[in-house]
Amino acid sequence: MDKLKKALYKLIDGRYGGDELSKFIIYILLLLWIINYFVKSTIIYIIGSLMCLFVLIRFFSKNNMKRTAENARYLQIRKKIISNIESFINKILENRKD
Repeated sequence: MDKLKKALYKLIDGRYGGDELSKFIIYILLLLWIINYFVKSTIIYIIGSLMCLFVLIRFFSKNNMKRTAENARYLQIRKKIISNIESFINKILENRKD
């Protein structure tokens, strides 16, 4: 058991691991799998499989700088989208008060 533990530590040592972008992709992946359960689409299956592969590649990547930059870009885009949604909702609420 100790050999297995050391082998796993060696495999993961220096790897990037998970981040917010990976979580987002996994949520989309789960949604696609649920949709595919009912629709049975080959295209959805292929897209989901590619997304799963992409997350695994990111997780086990040793190029930490590139993965960090990708995650930072995702966080910027997410922040901008959330800000736009919040301002849109605030405008609607302000119009309802009038």
